[in-house]
Amino acid sequence: MTEKPDIVKQYERQKAAGESLYFDPVELEDICHYYSEDGWLDKEEEVLQLARTLHPNDFVTETLAAEYALNMDDPNECLKHLEPIFDEENIMHCILMSGALAQQGELTRAIDYGEMALEGDDPLIAYDIGLGFMNANQPTLALRYYDRCLKAYPDDLRTLQGILYCLNQVGTSEEMIRYADRTLEVDSFCVDAWLAKGNALGDQGKWKEAEECCD
Repeated sequence: MTEKPDIVKQYERQKAAGESLYFDPVELEDICHYYSEDGWLDKEEEVLQLARTLHPNDFVTETLAAEYALNMDDPNECLKHLEPIFDEENIMHCILMSGALAQQGELTRAIDYGEMALEGDDPLIAYDIGLGFMNANQPTLALRYYDRCLKAYPDDLRTLQGILYCLNQVGTSEEMIRYADRTLEVDSFCVDAWLAKGNALGDQGKWKEAEECCD
């Protein structure tokens, strides 16, 4: 779990005390992103509803609504909120557009928007593009972007876990073991990596080693 920002602490404190809540759109964006990154989709939705009440039709509010819709695997709803405000110079908009189009099967356009997002020159953005393709059940395309991220950030645990997930669908046992070992060098307690390595060793008939990994 990521460290809780002060603005989230303030929100939770005021909510628990039953106080009237007022935050500006950027503050609500920060709160939403904290809950989203930690997987609290119910809390993210709660903050989004507050944003819609306080700042209806605001640029930030509509972007948050598009993000939430994509997190809920609803590309049509995502595009409904995104298209009226879309700004091709906004990296998040390009990431969202890529992910939504990928889920709709429009892979060429999804790649185009992914490349537009990467024009921001931060390779870490490639993780978000890869995640969009992974969630759209396009592991081969996801691996392309995860690899770009990993070249710049070789110890990024999220990217390594994403690669393991995709390799489980399209990779070889040798690849799975190699990336599982690489993941375990970053986090020796990563359950996903131990299980991935154990399954790959089992596929190779190395039952004792596989059992040790799973244990």
